[in-house]
Amino acid sequence: MNQPTDVSSKLKQATRRAHDALGELPYSSGLQSGDVPVDSVVGHLRALAIIYGAMDGALTQASTGEHLEFLGHCGTPRLPVLMKDLNRFPPADYRDIQPVVRAAINLAGCIRRRSVTVPASLAGFVYVLEGSPLAARSIAEDVDRVLGLGPGEGLEYFHGSEGKTAEHWRKLTCLLDAHLVDADVQRTVIDAACEAFGGLLAIFGALFPYELDELHFTSTAINPESGDHSVPQDRDAIRASLEAGSRCLDQYPYIEMRFGERGVRFTQSDSAWLATLADLDERAALRQVNWLAGVLSSRGMPSRLLQVHLELLYEDLMKLGVRGGELAYENLRSGARELAKSRSSYVDDRQLEQLNADFEGWVGSDWAKKMRNTGQLIVSSATDLKSGTAKSTESFRRWVCDRSRFPRVWIEGVERLYAELL
Repeated sequence: MNQPTDVSSKLKQATRRAHDALGELPYSSGLQSGDVPVDSVVGHLRALAIIYGAMDGALTQASTGEHLEFLGHCGTPRLPVLMKDLNRFPPADYRDIQPVVRAAINLAGCIRRRSVTVPASLAGFVYVLEGSPLAARSIAEDVDRVLGLGPGEGLEYFHGSEGKTAEHWRKLTCLLDAHLVDADVQRTVIDAACEAFGGLLAIFGALFPYELDELHFTSTAINPESGDHSVPQDRDAIRASLEAGSRCLDQYPYIEMRFGERGVRFTQSDSAWLATLADLDERAALRQVNWLAGVLSSRGMPSRLLQVHLELLYEDLMKLGVRGGELAYENLRSGARELAKSRSSYVDDRQLEQLNADFEGWVGSDWAKKMRNTGQLIVSSATDLKSGTAKSTESFRRWVCDRSRFPRVWIEGVERLYAELL
């Protein structure tokens, strides 16, 4: 049995100066005086969502390694709480401070790299990030004042639960002291903690003050794990993109059923990126559509999903009159037609609808309603394979044939439909 160490004390000493420096930044003093704008507080939350999105995944992966199981007990998933708070600040209503986003993405990249190169060093990031909720409570009232929130209206991330937060911190430091006994590992952990504070200083230093020309709509406001890909810089286009994504999710429950909230977020951020295809020439836009269709299909997202998404996006952009003129988003409709054409050489639209209806009849009304239009996706996965998309059916078919998830009548229906197609 290893003897407990004092690594938590070493971490505190090594990061004390950086910790104090955070409290001396203009953003910190601006919160106290009420001088910071709402955009800064929203940027604070969004930056944390980017970081915790990376951290949650990294800890899950690292804790499967030998002697690192304890990491799975160290971190508390914070992204769900942050996303709940961020629902108050719709992506189309609040732009991001771009230097803040870049700094948060850089820090998230550091976390992901360490999870691969030196997984044990993630304990340093845990030490810093799990201490953040304690610091957050100290500024909760300042944040409420900036946002104009009354008693009981505060953000959950900042207010939390004082007793639970303090108890979790005590347990965390005990875990670190009990498991981080190797001197070399301790050094990497302390180095990681210092790196984490360096990243936070860059983020909070950019939150306030900032220049107005640094405000932009970003993909990370929609999906913290999306990276910094292009999205429209028009509020109406953002709103139309999110509406189209929601309609696609509604038509195909498979996405959320399989990929959960993360799948929902990626559907929405992809939707915003798709809207930017209008800025390309038609040939370049079609190359992007075909590339994305291949990537998604190989990951269990048959191309029918992208085809319908493009159609819905075109409709919603036209409905809002974004950019004006029917030709403004013709690239989206052309991309949808290209995907439909590829599938129609094997199964035309009329056959697609009939096969979907047949499948829903085989599996029964309850499952047909719960997983509506899955027959379309089975057809699409089969035609994707025929058209040359490598391994296009493997991931999707394995999931829809999972006997731990679906009843026998469903799986028999899936296999029957595949038998007719392949």
